Amino acid sequence: MSYLVMECHPGYAVVLDSDGRFFKVANRNYQVGQTVTSVIKMLEPDTPQESRPQSFAKSRMQIFAKSWMRTAAAAAACLFIMVMGARQFLIVPYGSVRMQINPDIQMSLNRLDYVIALEGLNTDGETLIDGYSFRWKSVEQVSDDLADRAIEYGYLTDGGNIHLTVNSSHEKWKAAAESRILLELEVHLGKTITVTAGDARMDEQTPDDDRESDTGNPSHPNKDSAPVSGNGNTSQNVIVIPVGPDAADEAVNDMDEDD
Repeated sequence: MSYLVMECHPGYAVVLDSDGRFFKVANRNYQVGQTVTSVIKMLEPDTPQESRPQSFAKSRMQIFAKSWMRTAAAAAACLFIMVMGARQFLIVPYGSVRMQINPDIQMSLNRLDYVIALEGLNTDGETLIDGYSFRWKSVEQVSDDLADRAIEYGYLTDGGNIHLTVNSSHEKWKAAAESRILLELEVHLGKTITVTAGDARMDEQTPDDDRESDTGNPSHPNKDSAPVSGNGNTSQNVIVIPVGPDAADEAVNDMDEDD
């Protein structure tokens, strides 16, 4: 029987017999493509053996599968890191800007200085932001838009004031954001409206505060309040009407004696 040498290795060779079977044989200085008639097989003749092409293809598929799994795992890890990083920059609040006119509004900002939440802190603030879309807008654009809406709604006129309060645990970002928004509003509004920054103003009350002050102020008496004298003390002139047959005469006599 003749054998065709298909592969040569330092310790063995792979040959193909005339029946199409592959055998691993001792390498006796064979050359690829050489035809020999006698070989020393390294396997017992009765030992089952896969054909070389099938074994080779299976090995290549296993290597490819392992490589693909490693690549997929690395890609998933990179994607997770990218998503978490994007979340930190786009979704997580990095600071806030409170804008006090008479409407009181607070903006939450992400790391890229885009507004991710807008809240009215009093009734006028809720009215001012009603119907306004702040999505994917920078804090400078939202500040300008809210100032324009305040002018349009009559909350802000010439000589008025806008007070800004920037809050963040990141001091450098806080200082930079405050300076940038101040400059933006001053350029946008001109000199007719002043823009200040610092701690939140305490001179503005919410509607609930106004109602509480009205009910507790003596200048707003209700039907149960006692009369107040000119010096601020509750009047003590109380007339006691006695009860009895001569009640009317006694009451008249007492009033004459007081006079």
